[in-house]
Amino acid sequence: MYGEDSLLAFEALKSYLSTMHVKDRSRAQVHPGDAPKTCLDGSVVYPCPVGRGYIQIAEIVKRLKAMGYDGGLIAELYDCDPVTMLAEIENSVRYLNALLIGS
Repeated sequence: MYGEDSLLAFEALKSYLSTMHVKDRSRAQVHPGDAPKTCLDGSVVYPCPVGRGYIQIAEIVKRLKAMGYDGGLIAELYDCDPVTMLAEIENSVRYLNALLIGS
């Protein structure tokens, strides 16, 4: 939303991590009740399930694993459609588990 490069931010902050809050953003609405956010450049983004947006979640988790990270990951779907939120939180947790435990 603010034009940060997620991988550069990760590299700058990785030595301070004990718990990581994970959310993703999409340029298109995933569910009808998802609330849009206006970025600094005037573009609009939407909340989305972790792994379905443009933030480089898979690469960040890969880097976490490589550094031996053993802290928590918290999936957040703030501003998502309340009707689909629980199912999408479950999907987000499954996605993160697959990245952490899978290959």
